[in-house]
Formats: sequence, structure tokens, C-alpha cells
Amino acid sequence: MTTGNALSWNPAPNPTGYVFALAVSGKVVYAGGVFITIGGQGGPFFAALDSSSATALSWNVSPNNSVGTIVTNGNNVYIGGNFTKISGLDRNHIARLDASTGLVTGWDPNADSIVRTMVLNGNTLFAGGIFTKIGGQTRNHIAALDVSTELPLHGTPILTAP
Repeated sequence: MTTGNALSWNPAPNPTGYVFALAVSGKVVYAGGVFITIGGQGGPFFAALDSSSATALSWNVSPNNSVGTIVTNGNNVYIGGNFTKISGLDRNHIARLDASTGLVTGWDPNADSIVRTMVLNGNTLFAGGIFTKIGGQTRNHIAALDVSTELPLHGTPILTAP
């Protein structure tokens, strides 16, 4: 018989935080939303959590506003939302983080407004939202972005995998 009972895993976003997006890769659960802390530290707005203990992993992404969508392919973590900076770097509403080193990558489509949803299919990231320009092109609210190109990594390490 299945019960649907909640497990003991409880990262408890604070204060009265909200989680808008989740993605899982291996032993890491990525959470985005509106919160100051989650998993005992983490945040604000985005955190990587241990899938067993629910504690936040050591990192410092610190987007300056909410994260509402997350996609991962194991090597990279793509985030979208209402932010304009990540780790002190300009990243308008969409960014890619290196999942093994935790660095903000050079990939920068620079959306002119909020990215609300993303789906990854091979080397194409489909994004939807309020934007009208992304990847240097006019794209009204939906776009397909190439993820196969990469510029040098920037920033400081933000994630320590378990």
C-alpha cells in the first residue's frame, strides 16, 4: 500500500520562503524561489541541497532576485528568473553554472526580461517568459538557445558536491 506520507527530508526555506523550481542531479537537489535561507544556510533565492540530509551545500551563487526555473544536464545547471546578477556578475534573467566547479560560466544569452520556464533537449535550451530579446535576437516570449558554445569560466566556486 502506498501512503503518500512526507519523508523526514525538510530543508525549510526561511523566512516564510517559497520554492518555485526544483531540479535533481545525482545527490544534489537544486531549489530556486524567494527565500533567504534554506537547508540551514543556502540562499538567497537559489540553493544546492544534499538529497539525503536536506542541508545546503557550500557555495555562494547569490542571485540578486528570484530564481523560478532550473534545468540540469549533469555537467551544467541552467537557471532562469527575475535576477540580473549572479555571484556579482551581470547575468540578466538566465545563467549557466558549472555543476562540478560551481562557477558561473561565460554562457550569457542576456534576456531583457524574466525567464519563467526552460527545457533542455540535447544542445538546445528552450526558454519561455516575459522577454522580447534574448541571445542577441528579438524573440517574443519563447526562444531556442545553443548551449554547445562556451566562453571561459568566471567567478568563484559556488558548489561542493557531496
